[in-house]
Amino acid sequence: MQIKIENICLIHGWGSNIKKLKPLKQKLTKLDFNPYTPKLPYFDYPEPNIPWNNANFAKLIKKKCSKHFKNQPYYLFGHSFGGRITIKIAQNNPSCLTGVILCASAGISRDSFTKRAFFKILSLVVKPLKKIPFLKHIINKVLIKLTGNGDYTKITTTNKKETFKNIIKESQKNQSKKINLPTLIIWGKKDTITPLQDAHFLNQHIKDSKLKLISQGTHTIPYTHSDKIAKTIHSWTSLL
Repeated sequence: MQIKIENICLIHGWGSNIKKLKPLKQKLTKLDFNPYTPKLPYFDYPEPNIPWNNANFAKLIKKKCSKHFKNQPYYLFGHSFGGRITIKIAQNNPSCLTGVILCASAGISRDSFTKRAFFKILSLVVKPLKKIPFLKHIINKVLIKLTGNGDYTKITTTNKKETFKNIIKESQKNQSKKINLPTLIIWGKKDTITPLQDAHFLNQHIKDSKLKLISQGTHTIPYTHSDKIAKTIHSWTSLL
């Protein structure tokens, strides 16, 4: 009996890189997948000349996957920021996708005008204070606590900061509702970055989607629970 090898593209989160997805990639390979972890600008590649947005990343991923998988269909796995890219691509239900896996995906909660305005004002207020050495560390901790994310505080270039702003200002709630592909949603019950309510929103609005919760999982589940995630993906795809 010939074993079917499934293509799957793995997209990491903001501030991460392809090395962190290596354990998940290896486990998927053992389960008869053909995983691909494309390198992204700002992380494993240099910065582009101008700030990017979600559409730029989506276009790049489609181009890379088409070349890597030789125009054969593939599953698209996106963690956090990678989930944003996945939603951006999947909303158009392209024939290149066999299905999508949204793992602690961003793009659902942090998209209201009030939250974006708060984030902008907060950034302007603390900017001069961060020039004082002994205050910088304290302010970064406060920012992480208030915004629920430490990604912005770690960015060092203007280009990357503008790219980050472009990414988080785009609401992807309506985009997710357009997905009409086999969809698996994986979430950690203890995730404080992308709250559990986001998982339930996606599950409710993406037709026939499946939700898998990891009881002790946080936002870093692709790295801390790679074995469980690989097995979950394998079980789900085997039923399609």
